[in-house]
Amino acid sequence: MQGKDEIIQQNMHIVDEVINSTKFPRFLTDDERDELKSIGYLAIVEAVKSFSNKLNVPLNYWIKKNIQWSIFNFFRDEKKEYFPYIQEEQTEIECILDLKNAYNALFASEKELLNDILFFGFTQEEIARKLNISQQSVSKRYKKIISKLRKYYGSK
Repeated sequence: MQGKDEIIQQNMHIVDEVINSTKFPRFLTDDERDELKSIGYLAIVEAVKSFSNKLNVPLNYWIKKNIQWSIFNFFRDEKKEYFPYIQEEQTEIECILDLKNAYNALFASEKELLNDILFFGFTQEEIARKLNISQQSVSKRYKKIISKLRKYYGSK
């Protein structure tokens, strides 16, 4: 297993990727860009410290989201004049995190059914055969899961 310092070094390029690929204003001064890089590097350190396999996400994804969040907070708190440019992107991140929390609130059997339909492309008939139940039962379970996700997501 790699040490934390090695992991941090290997992921420093993500800071530039985030700064260059997002909707951040392109008219930042060199000093502001350097400041964003420093914030991003600190976010990598924090991400590595706080990472857990229980999060069920890849480490590089966790690092990237932490960098985005840290830079967003910097603009919100320190560079208010740029904030409108990045507010829309942060809303997208918050929606993804809310959906992840809603998904994590499902029971394991519900997650499995949802994954089978949405990610693995199984038909309801195929799932019914696998579970030895009727296709109508699969349909009812699926609708119940979607309803549960909507309720959870709508309550946030």
